[in-house]
Amino acid sequence: QHSGCFCIIQLSIMKRIYLPLIWCFFASFAVSLNAQPKFRVIFLGQTNWSYSFTTAISVGNMVGRGMNDSGKDPERAILWRGTTSNTVNLHPDGFASSEAWGASWQQQVGSAVLDLKTNRYTHAFLWSGSADSAVDLHPGSPYSNSYAVSIDGDNQVGLTDNSDNTHHHAILWHGSSSNYTILAPKPLDHYASEATCVAGIFQAGWVASPTFEGRRATRWHGSAESVLFLPFSMAYGVDRNGNVVGIALTTAPGPGQTLTSHAMLWQSASKTAYDLNPPDCYESGANAISSGLIAGYGTFKTNNSNRALLWKADTHEMIDLHQYLPNDSRSSMAVATDEFGNILGYAVIGGLRVAVLWVLDNYQSDTGTVTPQIKIALNYRTGNEIMLQMLCPMRQGILIEASEDLNHWRSIHQTNTTTLLSYHSLLLDGVLSGQYFRSSAP
Repeated sequence: QHSGCFCIIQLSIMKRIYLPLIWCFFASFAVSLNAQPKFRVIFLGQTNWSYSFTTAISVGNMVGRGMNDSGKDPERAILWRGTTSNTVNLHPDGFASSEAWGASWQQQVGSAVLDLKTNRYTHAFLWSGSADSAVDLHPGSPYSNSYAVSIDGDNQVGLTDNSDNTHHHAILWHGSSSNYTILAPKPLDHYASEATCVAGIFQAGWVASPTFEGRRATRWHGSAESVLFLPFSMAYGVDRNGNVVGIALTTAPGPGQTLTSHAMLWQSASKTAYDLNPPDCYESGANAISSGLIAGYGTFKTNNSNRALLWKADTHEMIDLHQYLPNDSRSSMAVATDEFGNILGYAVIGGLRVAVLWVLDNYQSDTGTVTPQIKIALNYRTGNEIMLQMLCPMRQGILIEASEDLNHWRSIHQTNTTTLLSYHSLLLDGVLSGQYFRSSAP
């Protein structure tokens, strides 16, 4: 016997376009934004860091940078596992400072600086959840600096400086310093470029060249020759369908001709660009796209403050995430989304910048009680690892069961939660298409 309502999710099967001839499974998780969605705000606390800044999220693993309570040491790359104060210092030995910028399942990317006085000799890094796992991705001569800013599976992207430190070149790695591709269009000395994001076979970023004014948003799929120029300025997010989000720099009307930005979406199927800027904002930006959701911000005309915004990619419906924050929140921004439809960002509350996670929670009652619920993502790289996200009152038991026919259920995981939002990884034998999973309070 089980109390409460069941939350049932079915695994489905599809062919990944970025893994030809290989069948992979994924969790069919559809994010529902109804007329009045409910978001639960979770503040990411820390005990050993006086300052922190989050940049990316993947299946409950969040990365960024922070400083310790003494304030004497330079910034360190940080990994949050789940929420609250469960942090890991990723800083590699021999470097003066570090920061993490991207996450994908159990791996993270970022960079570390050797010389703080000149801020030179920066190396891109790949981690697998600990400082000891650090892999230096720096390609060496003729490049003096390198930065890794995004990761998806076996692909990592960023930029590298050439030896005279005059141009930035977009780069794609595959797990090591020797296995890389320069994405910058040729001739290299005519272009500056950066790859800011990666998803599946696609990479996106920007290119600057004397042949056109300013920067152009760009999408690649694995080579410099695949470059596709998009009709706006910079790309900050791409999904596995090739949809790209970013900003268009425009000149605002009126005295001074101020340069402002508008959030943009380029839909791959229709090859159409859409301006997402809300009418009551004079500026906006789109920072990431995943699970059909776009994370970003808008600067509202009424009070000139930034507010975290969320758009639905197919309908362009906009949700103001700032409304779910405490009343004394001065500003906010959404910077990333993940496989579960969570939105990562930050808010300025009482003069302090605080890392925030917005979790879609339409099971929350008007009294604030929570029905135990589960969301599932499957690791397409292995095919048999699932990550469970459990939203459940603290110190409550939760039972995860699996079934092939919805009539016969078997227990695969049972635990007592210690935090409102918790995560658990499971390795399963022979995950099959059509497998159902449900959660309940035993």
